[in-house]
Amino acid sequence: MTEYNKNCEKLLQQTALEDSKGNRTDVKSLGALANLKQHHKILERAGISFGEDETYLLYKSLKNLAATTQAKELRFWGKILGSEEDYWVAEGLLDVN
Repeated sequence: MTEYNKNCEKLLQQTALEDSKGNRTDVKSLGALANLKQHHKILERAGISFGEDETYLLYKSLKNLAATTQAKELRFWGKILGSEEDYWVAEGLLDVN
């Protein structure tokens, strides 16, 4: 694991989230994340991969998204290559109750 990834992991290991006004919310559930690491290994054998570093950052981003939205389920859908920017798409289930 690169030094950059280690630093990112430290930043994302939060027990609470803070908004712009300084209000803190405890993170009780990170939702059910698909096993991205396992899927990455399977796809890598087939010649499809974002690379280890990018996959790790994607997992941490999904974990952060699950924490901020309190999603019950969350998974990576795909990457859309745009002419000016790329778009990373995730899908999930939110509990509206």
